[in-house]
Amino acid sequence: MRIVFIILITFFYSCRGVSQSFEGGWKGDLAVPTGTLPLQFSLQKGDRWTGTMRSPSQTRLDFKLDQIEVAGDSIRMKSAALGISYRGRLSADGQHIEGNFQQGNYTSALRLGRYDSTQTVKRPQQPIAPFPYDSKEVYFDNNDVTLAGTMTQPTEPGKYPAVILVSGSGPQNRNSELEDHKPFEVIADYLTRKGVVVLRYDDRGVAQSTGNFLQSNIADFSEMP
Repeated sequence: MRIVFIILITFFYSCRGVSQSFEGGWKGDLAVPTGTLPLQFSLQKGDRWTGTMRSPSQTRLDFKLDQIEVAGDSIRMKSAALGISYRGRLSADGQHIEGNFQQGNYTSALRLGRYDSTQTVKRPQQPIAPFPYDSKEVYFDNNDVTLAGTMTQPTEPGKYPAVILVSGSGPQNRNSELEDHKPFEVIADYLTRKGVVVLRYDDRGVAQSTGNFLQSNIADFSEMP
């Protein structure tokens, strides 16, 4: 009877481990020389594994994971566009992945935990229509790249100061959107209400702008039409 009991216990725990899945949202803080860098992964299981990775403190864009291999409680993920890879192992309770992140010659331990990737955050400062100014979609060329944006301006005819909002590092859309926050839209709304014409636009390869951000360099960004 004791032998049967041990076999049943072993079978129970083996089934428990198999029932856990990598599917869903995962996030963790990667140690970098300047501190920590939050990373988020979203994994789906269909005919094959698919998923994306995001660095929310740098961009709202999701980057496709080209390769996802799952074997038991182990996983391997790669993104050719970013030159990154991650190998990890699922914890017994299925709530964490212990593994190592690699990009180029840099390697660091990265512990991922589950999170709800569908959860949204309310931003009370978000501008709400109707607006006391005009807003229109605009397009302009930079050699072989077409950039798309939004221009907001006072409704009354006249001469007004104007500003162009330019994003920082990383590919950003016209609102510099991050974690459901849209700082460029908030800034444009404030300035236009004060009588300033504001242009904000999608970086190349983002949203409605053409081109490829990841394959571009500083010369491409600064080149005039």
